[in-house]
Amino acid sequence: MDPELYRVIVILLTGSLVAASCALVGTFLVLRRMALIGDAISHAVLPGIVLGFLASQSRHPLVMLLGAAAAGLVTVWLVELLHRSRRLSEDSSIAVVFPALFALGVLLIARIRYVDLDLDCVIFGRIEDVDRKPLVLFGSDVGPRSLWLLGIMLAVNLGLVLAFWKELKVSTFDPALAESLGFRPQRLHYLLMTAVSLTTVAAFEAVGAVLVVAFLVVPAATAYLLTDRLWVLFALAVGFGVLAVVGGYILASEAFLNSVGAGAMATTAGMIFLLAWLAAPRHGLLAQFRRRRRLRRRFARDLVLLHLRDLPKGSDVAQRVMAQFEWSGSVGRRVLDELEADGLVRRDREHIELTPAGERTAGDLERAYRK
Repeated sequence: MDPELYRVIVILLTGSLVAASCALVGTFLVLRRMALIGDAISHAVLPGIVLGFLASQSRHPLVMLLGAAAAGLVTVWLVELLHRSRRLSEDSSIAVVFPALFALGVLLIARIRYVDLDLDCVIFGRIEDVDRKPLVLFGSDVGPRSLWLLGIMLAVNLGLVLAFWKELKVSTFDPALAESLGFRPQRLHYLLMTAVSLTTVAAFEAVGAVLVVAFLVVPAATAYLLTDRLWVLFALAVGFGVLAVVGGYILASEAFLNSVGAGAMATTAGMIFLLAWLAAPRHGLLAQFRRRRRLRRRFARDLVLLHLRDLPKGSDVAQRVMAQFEWSGSVGRRVLDELEADGLVRRDREHIELTPAGERTAGDLERAYRK
């Protein structure tokens, strides 16, 4: 195989594994309104990685994963401890904990000279170099290390979601019901946070601690704008993540930005979210604008029908209606044109009256509004 083609395939496959792994756990974070805790964990695991290195003097992935998992659980425990004090809200508790832990990790790296960790790699990642770091087993090169690590992480996350699908679903939407059914929502919460911590560390070399937040939250938030069905939400979150990886790689290529791949992938994920936010058929900005416009027009029609029913007939009815609601001439004419086209009013120059159908509609509206 051509070396350049192999490199592209490895990069795209690694990014896709990151996106899929993050989407599986990130979707539950979005549904539980805990997106910020994913941001906190992705930063706060840094001291766990450094302390794991100091304890073992090794950069073995298992050591870093264990250190990160411990740091993630400590982060969640500290956030809940502060929140239960009732003096701080949950977001304030997160804002207190994760900068402190992240700063501790940076301080440890900066002050302990012999720590062999690349801070830029931890924060920003280097997905372009994933093919240069092989995994050697029994003296044989079995492929890129990140590819294997992320593949295992994806399998773990997928197994977690499938094994605890019912429990996670119930505890996400109704924790009280989950408790009554014996599902132990608190344990499920810590299990999910552990998976988030492990996924964050597994993605460090590919996209970095900061940009992994984009893959934890943005694809799931994008999918949430487009569907209310849970399994479709997961499928769309994974799909949008993979699409962001491919689009970001193209955007970062020499033909366009000639930039860092991880940053371009996160930017592409944001662009996909923006497009969904604008054009989503039910929850998008344009759909909301059309819905509000339709409701305003419907309300205006109802008001005119009710007032025409109550006003005495005369040649100045149109002027009195528009003066009553302080409408411009164009607005009033548009409403009256629609009512006339629907056969609800009859007009003769300035003389306006309800048709029999309009009388019946106005009566129905009056009874409906009185209920």
